[in-house]
Amino acid sequence: MSGTWPTSPGFEMMTPGSVHATIVNESVSGKRHVRQIGGHKWKLTAQYPAMTRAEFAPVLAFMIAQRGQFESFQIVPPLIATPLGDVSGSAPLVDGASQTGRSLITNGWGPSKTVLAAGDFIKLANNNKVYMVTADAVSDGSGDATLSIEPALMTSPADASAITVSGVPFTMALSGDVQEFRTKEIGFFSYEVDLIEVLS
Repeated sequence: MSGTWPTSPGFEMMTPGSVHATIVNESVSGKRHVRQIGGHKWKLTAQYPAMTRAEFAPVLAFMIAQRGQFESFQIVPPLIATPLGDVSGSAPLVDGASQTGRSLITNGWGPSKTVLAAGDFIKLANNNKVYMVTADAVSDGSGDATLSIEPALMTSPADASAITVSGVPFTMALSGDVQEFRTKEIGFFSYEVDLIEVLS
Protein backbone atom coordinates (compact mmCIF):
# COMPACT_ATOMS: atom_id res chain seq x y z
CA MET A 1 0.00 0.00 0.00
CA SER A 2 1.50 3.30 -1.07
CA GLY A 3 -0.74 5.90 0.54
CA THR A 4 -3.78 7.88 -0.55
CA TRP A 5 -4.50 9.34 -3.99
CA PRO A 6 -4.09 13.16 -3.90
CA THR A 7 -7.33 15.03 -3.25
CA SER A 8 -6.14 18.30 -4.78
CA PRO A 9 -6.71 19.16 -7.53
CA GLY A 10 -10.11 17.50 -7.58
CA PHE A 11 -11.64 15.52 -10.42
CA GLU A 12 -13.66 17.30 -13.09
CA MET A 13 -15.61 14.16 -13.95
CA MET A 14 -15.77 10.66 -12.50
CA THR A 15 -17.11 7.42 -14.00
CA PRO A 16 -17.51 4.66 -11.41
CA GLY A 17 -18.21 1.13 -12.63
CA SER A 18 -19.02 -2.37 -11.43
CA VAL A 19 -17.28 -5.44 -12.86
CA HIS A 20 -18.85 -8.91 -12.58
CA ALA A 21 -16.93 -11.45 -14.66
CA THR A 22 -19.55 -13.61 -16.42
CA ILE A 23 -19.45 -16.39 -19.01
CA VAL A 24 -22.56 -16.60 -21.20
CA ASN A 25 -23.28 -19.45 -23.62
CA GLU A 26 -26.40 -19.85 -25.74
CA SER A 27 -27.47 -23.21 -27.13
CA VAL A 28 -28.98 -23.75 -30.58
CA SER A 29 -32.42 -23.88 -28.94
CA GLY A 30 -31.82 -20.41 -27.52
CA LYS A 31 -31.41 -21.52 -23.92
CA ARG A 32 -28.98 -19.28 -22.07
CA HIS A 33 -26.33 -20.74 -19.75
CA VAL A 34 -24.68 -18.24 -17.44
CA ARG A 35 -21.85 -18.67 -14.97
CA GLN A 36 -19.97 -16.13 -12.92
CA ILE A 37 -16.22 -16.45 -12.52
CA GLY A 38 -13.89 -14.67 -10.17
CA GLY A 39 -14.87 -11.97 -7.73
CA HIS A 40 -16.54 -8.63 -8.12
CA LYS A 41 -14.49 -5.42 -8.49
CA TRP A 42 -15.22 -1.71 -8.63
CA LYS A 43 -13.52 0.42 -11.26
CA LEU A 44 -13.16 4.16 -11.58
CA THR A 45 -12.26 6.47 -14.45
CA ALA A 46 -11.42 10.01 -13.35
CA GLN A 47 -10.85 13.05 -15.53
CA TYR A 48 -9.07 16.19 -14.39
CA PRO A 49 -9.71 19.75 -15.55
CA ALA A 50 -6.92 21.67 -17.25
CA MET A 51 -4.13 22.12 -14.69
CA THR A 52 -0.99 24.18 -14.41
CA ARG A 53 2.27 22.31 -13.99
CA ALA A 54 2.30 23.15 -10.27
CA GLU A 55 -1.26 21.82 -9.84
CA PHE A 56 -0.53 18.62 -11.77
CA ALA A 57 2.82 17.88 -10.12
CA PRO A 58 1.50 16.05 -6.99
CA VAL A 59 -0.81 13.89 -9.11
CA LEU A 60 1.98 13.06 -11.56
CA ALA A 61 4.43 12.23 -8.77
CA PHE A 62 1.95 9.95 -7.00
CA MET A 63 1.03 8.23 -10.27
CA ILE A 64 4.69 7.56 -11.16
CA ALA A 65 5.35 6.24 -7.64
CA GLN A 66 2.80 3.46 -8.27
CA ARG A 67 5.21 1.78 -10.72
CA GLY A 68 2.44 0.89 -13.13
CA GLN A 69 0.05 -1.67 -11.65
CA PHE A 70 2.51 -2.76 -8.95
CA GLU A 71 1.36 -0.68 -5.97
CA SER A 72 -2.09 -0.22 -4.46
CA PHE A 73 -3.46 2.81 -2.68
CA GLN A 74 -6.64 4.19 -1.14
CA ILE A 75 -8.97 6.70 -2.70
CA VAL A 76 -12.16 8.22 -1.31
CA PRO A 77 -14.25 9.05 -4.40
CA PRO A 78 -16.01 12.39 -3.96
CA LEU A 79 -19.81 12.35 -3.72
CA ILE A 80 -20.40 8.58 -3.77
CA ALA A 81 -18.41 7.94 -0.57
CA THR A 82 -20.94 10.01 1.43
CA PRO A 83 -24.06 8.06 2.47
CA LEU A 84 -27.58 9.11 1.55
CA GLY A 85 -28.92 7.44 4.69
CA ASP A 86 -28.99 9.03 8.15
CA VAL A 87 -25.90 7.72 9.98
CA SER A 88 -25.90 10.42 12.66
CA GLY A 89 -25.50 9.01 16.16
CA SER A 90 -24.39 5.65 14.76
CA ALA A 91 -21.36 3.47 15.45
CA PRO A 92 -22.30 0.44 13.35
CA LEU A 93 -20.86 -3.01 14.01
CA VAL A 94 -21.27 -6.49 12.56
CA ASP A 95 -23.73 -8.42 14.77
CA GLY A 96 -22.64 -12.06 14.79
CA ALA A 97 -19.77 -14.08 13.35
CA SER A 98 -19.75 -16.50 10.39
CA GLN A 99 -22.14 -14.47 8.23
CA THR A 100 -22.23 -15.24 4.50
CA GLY A 101 -24.29 -14.26 1.47
CA ARG A 102 -25.84 -10.99 0.40
CA SER A 103 -27.17 -9.77 3.73
CA LEU A 104 -25.37 -8.53 6.82
CA ILE A 105 -26.84 -8.35 10.33
CA THR A 106 -25.63 -5.23 12.12
CA ASN A 107 -26.20 -3.14 15.22
CA GLY A 108 -25.06 0.18 16.68
CA TRP A 109 -27.26 2.41 14.51
CA GLY A 110 -29.45 5.27 15.62
CA PRO A 111 -32.93 3.87 16.37
CA SER A 112 -35.90 3.70 14.01
CA LYS A 113 -34.66 5.43 10.87
CA THR A 114 -33.32 4.78 7.36
CA VAL A 115 -29.65 4.42 8.26
CA LEU A 116 -28.42 3.54 4.78
CA ALA A 117 -30.08 4.04 1.40
CA ALA A 118 -29.88 1.89 -1.70
CA GLY A 119 -26.66 2.87 -3.48
CA ASP A 120 -24.67 3.67 -0.32
CA PHE A 121 -21.27 2.02 0.15
CA ILE A 122 -19.83 0.25 3.21
CA LYS A 123 -16.49 -1.24 4.15
CA LEU A 124 -15.78 -3.74 6.92
CA ALA A 125 -12.78 -3.56 9.25
CA ASN A 126 -9.76 -5.68 8.25
CA ASN A 127 -11.10 -6.17 4.73
CA ASN A 128 -10.25 -4.27 1.52
CA LYS A 129 -13.56 -5.04 -0.21
CA VAL A 130 -16.19 -2.31 -0.62
CA TYR A 131 -19.85 -3.37 -0.77
CA MET A 132 -22.90 -1.51 -2.05
CA VAL A 133 -26.17 -1.45 -0.12
CA THR A 134 -28.90 -2.57 -2.55
CA ALA A 135 -32.02 -1.68 -0.55
CA ASP A 136 -32.86 0.95 2.05
CA ALA A 137 -31.88 -0.30 5.52
CA VAL A 138 -34.15 0.76 8.38
CA SER A 139 -33.04 0.28 11.97
CA ASP A 140 -35.39 -0.97 14.67
CA GLY A 141 -35.92 0.66 18.05
CA SER A 142 -32.77 -0.99 19.39
CA GLY A 143 -30.56 0.24 16.53
CA ASP A 144 -30.34 -3.14 14.79
CA ALA A 145 -30.52 -3.35 10.97
CA THR A 146 -30.00 -6.01 8.32
CA LEU A 147 -28.21 -4.73 5.22
CA SER A 148 -28.79 -6.08 1.71
CA ILE A 149 -25.45 -5.89 -0.10
CA GLU A 150 -23.74 -6.64 -3.39
CA PRO A 151 -21.59 -8.57 -4.00
CA ALA A 152 -21.97 -11.44 -1.54
CA LEU A 153 -19.60 -11.31 1.40
CA MET A 154 -16.19 -12.40 0.15
CA THR A 155 -15.04 -13.33 3.66
CA SER A 156 -17.05 -13.73 6.86
CA PRO A 157 -16.45 -10.72 9.08
CA ALA A 158 -15.73 -11.16 12.77
CA ASP A 159 -18.41 -10.33 15.29
CA ALA A 160 -18.32 -6.67 16.35
CA SER A 161 -16.21 -5.63 13.34
CA ALA A 162 -16.52 -1.90 12.71
CA ILE A 163 -18.36 -0.78 9.56
CA THR A 164 -17.20 2.33 7.69
CA VAL A 165 -20.19 4.13 6.16
CA SER A 166 -18.94 7.67 5.53
CA GLY A 167 -15.85 8.63 3.54
CA VAL A 168 -15.54 5.02 2.43
CA PRO A 169 -11.99 4.35 1.16
CA PHE A 170 -11.60 2.15 -1.92
CA THR A 171 -8.34 0.17 -2.22
CA MET A 172 -7.33 0.47 -5.86
CA ALA A 173 -4.47 0.27 -8.34
CA LEU A 174 -3.78 1.73 -11.75
CA SER A 175 -5.45 -0.48 -14.35
CA GLY A 176 -2.51 -0.29 -16.77
CA ASP A 177 1.26 0.00 -16.79
CA VAL A 178 1.33 2.84 -19.34
CA GLN A 179 0.15 6.22 -18.04
CA GLU A 180 0.02 9.22 -20.37
CA PHE A 181 -0.85 12.86 -19.89
CA ARG A 182 -1.28 15.74 -22.33
CA THR A 183 0.27 19.17 -22.27
CA LYS A 184 0.09 22.23 -24.53
CA GLU A 185 2.45 25.08 -25.21
CA ILE A 186 0.24 27.44 -23.24
CA GLY A 187 1.28 25.51 -20.14
CA PHE A 188 -1.77 23.46 -19.16
CA PHE A 189 -1.87 19.71 -18.48
CA SER A 190 -4.78 17.26 -18.82
CA TYR A 191 -4.95 13.75 -17.42
CA GLU A 192 -7.40 10.87 -17.25
CA VAL A 193 -6.78 7.84 -15.04
CA ASP A 194 -8.35 4.36 -14.92
CA LEU A 195 -8.37 2.58 -11.56
CA ILE A 196 -9.43 -0.93 -10.50
CA GLU A 197 -10.24 -2.28 -7.05
CA VAL A 198 -7.72 -4.70 -5.52
CA LEU A 199 -8.55 -7.08 -2.71
CA SER A 200 -5.12 -7.87 -1.27
